[in-house]
Amino acid sequence: MITRKTFYTVALTVTGVVILANILSWFFWVRFDFTADGSYTLSDATRQTLKELKQPVTVTAYISPDLPPDISKTRDDLRDVLTEYGSIAGSNFVFKMEDPGDGAKAEEDGITPAILDVREKDQVKQQKIYLGAVVRYGPQKEVIPLIQPGTSMEYALTTAVKKMSSSKKSSVGYLQGHGEPSMQAVGQLMQTLSVTLDVVPVNLTDSLYIPEQIKTLLIIAPKDSIPEEQLNLIGNFLKKGGRIVAAVNRVNLNQQSGDVTELRTGLEDFLRERGISIKPDLVRDYSSAQIMVQQQSAGMIFQTPVKVPNFPIITTFAGIPPLKGLEAVTLMFPSSIDTMPGRGFRFVPLAATSDRAGLDILPYKVDLTREWEAADFQLSTILVSVLAEEKRGKDGAKIAVVSDGDFVVNGEGEGAQSIQDDNINFVANLVEYLTDDSGIAQLRNKTVTSRPIDPSIGDGSRAVIKYLNFLMPAFLSVMLGLWRYSKRKSMREALASESWSGRDEPETDKPGEAE
Repeated sequence: MITRKTFYTVALTVTGVVILANILSWFFWVRFDFTADGSYTLSDATRQTLKELKQPVTVTAYISPDLPPDISKTRDDLRDVLTEYGSIAGSNFVFKMEDPGDGAKAEEDGITPAILDVREKDQVKQQKIYLGAVVRYGPQKEVIPLIQPGTSMEYALTTAVKKMSSSKKSSVGYLQGHGEPSMQAVGQLMQTLSVTLDVVPVNLTDSLYIPEQIKTLLIIAPKDSIPEEQLNLIGNFLKKGGRIVAAVNRVNLNQQSGDVTELRTGLEDFLRERGISIKPDLVRDYSSAQIMVQQQSAGMIFQTPVKVPNFPIITTFAGIPPLKGLEAVTLMFPSSIDTMPGRGFRFVPLAATSDRAGLDILPYKVDLTREWEAADFQLSTILVSVLAEEKRGKDGAKIAVVSDGDFVVNGEGEGAQSIQDDNINFVANLVEYLTDDSGIAQLRNKTVTSRPIDPSIGDGSRAVIKYLNFLMPAFLSVMLGLWRYSKRKSMREALASESWSGRDEPETDKPGEAE
């Protein structure tokens, strides 16, 4: 039996606990982040950047007040992130969120409006919104013109602060003169690297050495032979503790005939001497990308998606900091890599294929109409990228190699195309990690780009996963409803059988009263 005294005691206890929790929350602020990539937890790199500020940073966020519901969450997330920045930097970080009004002041500051299609009353209309920020550090200014919903706000904010507060950037050399793509042809990669590093072209034709200020040499897709004397210069650069990031092709594709032949530049022998052997073969993977192929039928020309196993989608990465958070990198005609111990280096596998892969041996002819079978994918985790670290200590040479040189090339002119973020981040993060290791590289990977079903899973399993995702929430909701109904019914029956006397002990019949 529930007495009135017991009821009041429980009520006062609950009220006291709630009041105490609110008082403690005023002095102690705790938040738990259950996201896969820690999207709502500031990284050590951000914390260090904020603690090293020599003068205040001011952030002015221009946010439209009438945002659609799915976009308004971005405003709340931005406010939370800026609040955390302020809690770490103290008086050296000030932010304010302004209503842009007619947008004149926002556009004067460099914020560009975005046009959204909004549905209202069964009609679609266009709405102009402002969702950007201006970061100031002394006389310097960095503009974040548009904060994309779902992207890493921390990366955009921290890199803006880092770019202005860093007194000097480290230098990275970009090798030229052997048929490599120009810096404009890899513009997306260069733009990403320029946030924290100075990238300068390096031509070894008339050089006696690689400039001392260059910490890392970036080599992308050379097509011509590299002279022996230039390879010696690169070797001397490594002996002094230099770093190399090389994305190189071992095969050459004739796009007209589809013939694939071996490509030799001299770099393959240079790497083999240091224990890295890029084989003249082609990797294929069941988990692969599609390309659009033009076909003609009944007098009509149309585009058809064709799966190309020689364009593997790589999802297996090393657990080192610069690669954490990467989801999928698409390579184009990569080759397999073997490592050879005993050359003074230790090796860290950086990326490998899925467990359903295979190899094509040269000479080879690409056939987009080929019917692939399960027997073509009997190999597992073929290595396509590796990091070699010299054993002589922390300051020893390091070489990161990817067996594809084209997966970060945008091209030039009308043929230029955008490269997926993870491709760019894979190389940019390795360059930053080997050069400075400031931790900024990890922030690029905090954006959730895709969560596809593993392409290597069979069609039957894929169907089961899809239907489970569709039906399981509804099933659980029904079961929860039935459980709650049963619980409430039992509670009502229990309450109906209870009596409220107002005293601790039940009343008894007085002496002499008739029963």
